[in-house]
Amino acid sequence: MQTQKNKITGTPERLIDITAEEYELTYTQLTGKSRYREYITARYTAMYLIRNYFKDFTLLKIGSLFSYRDHSSIHHALKVYNEWDELDMIDYNKVSNIIAKFEDESYAENPVTFSKSYKFLNLLG
Repeated sequence: MQTQKNKITGTPERLIDITAEEYELTYTQLTGKSRYREYITARYTAMYLIRNYFKDFTLLKIGSLFSYRDHSSIHHALKVYNEWDELDMIDYNKVSNIIAKFEDESYAENPVTFSKSYKFLNLLG
């Protein structure tokens, strides 16, 4: 008999909310159109985490959560976020706090595996 694995029960909206809290922004500031650096950093972090937690979400669907941005905007955000990671420009403490809180609220028996081995994931294990 094959056992069914638990899945993440959290929502992308909750992940955005947790990210906004961690960066001390409102949900609207994080998902809005503003290009303030603080907003962009939080927004790109949320987009990256949503892309990795919700593998079935298309770039267009992720964009719909962020003031209906198109797929190319999300693709650009993910590319920039990966560049920041390679240059150690990410606040790994904030990201690990977001991940920990999200997983505490919606823990899966088998946590999400990310597409790359990012440094901040080592902080959790």
